Parts: sequence; C-alpha cells; structure tokens
Amino acid sequence: MGGARRAHLFTLAALVPPPAGPGPVKVDPLLERLVRELSPNPAYVMNPWWDALAYNDAYAELLGGLDRRSADERNILRIVFTESRGPGLFADWLGEARSLAGQLRVALARYPDDPRGPALLESLLDSSEAFRVLWDERNVNGFTSARKELRHPRLGRVDLDCLKLADARDEKLSLMVFLPARENGSD
Repeated sequence: MGGARRAHLFTLAALVPPPAGPGPVKVDPLLERLVRELSPNPAYVMNPWWDALAYNDAYAELLGGLDRRSADERNILRIVFTESRGPGLFADWLGEARSLAGQLRVALARYPDDPRGPALLESLLDSSEAFRVLWDERNVNGFTSARKELRHPRLGRVDLDCLKLADARDEKLSLMVFLPARENGSD
C-alpha cells in the first residue's frame, strides 16, 4: 500500500499514523535534478541524521572532496565533529556545533524507531570529545535559517545564507540551500 493511501486510511480512522520506519531512503529524481540545477549555489538533500544523500558540485567543493567519500562517510555531523578540518569549517564553530548537537537531539526524539539515530549518536560520543561536551549541555534546537560564515581552504571566508526546505513526499528528507549572503538577507 502506498504511503499516501496508508496516511489517508489513518486519517479516516481519526488516528495518527506512526512515523515511517527505517529503511533505505530514495531521493526523488526530480529533487536530485533540482539540487544540480541550483548550482552555482551549494545545495544538498539530507535525512534527519545529516547524511548528504544528494548534492551538487558546489556543495561538494564547499566541504572539500565530498565525492571522494563513500556514502557512509558523507555525514555532516561526522565531518564537523570528528575530522581535523571540522573545527575550521565555520568561523563560529562552537555555535554551529552546539546547534547541530541540539538538532540531533530533536531528531532522536522525533524518530525514536529509526536505528540510524542511536547508532550515529553512539559513534559521535565515542569519537569526539567536543561532541560529548556539547551533548552533555542538553541543548534542544530546531533548525533556523541563518547566515553561515564558512572558511574554505582555497576560497577563504565565504558568507552564505542557509535555508532548509522540507520534501513534501518524504518528511525525513530536507533540501539545504546556501545562497550568497546579502546585507539584508533578501532581495
């Protein structure tokens, strides 16, 4: 039974459908195309565990060699917290890292039946002292659109406005888009 039919039956029964269970995530080909077409603006599709499932060349360049990584290594939290380049990615690394840890806490509460979340949490706690310290702060953060000040080894400082959009077909997928920063954030 398709997801829309299943959700409709739950609605007719005045019940809330349980969250989608674990399983391989497939990114809609049209969404993948959109990500590519957004270039030269960096963009990627992620799941609640910050796995980069689809991304464009601009985002791969921004993170430095995303294409050279296996799918399992394309996890933004692992890059930020466990790689030597992680602390140098953002001008305000501590603020970004604190926000990411808080967002992971929200995702774990929202998707308690997805084994990927606890596995990622355990891995980060085992491999990153900085993550352990921030996790112990027990911050809870939702994502907010914001200006990101990144440090790129070749380009230097790059200021980008970051926006997160939900996938209408799969609540576990989000599109992250980075636009060149402007003075007032719009135009």
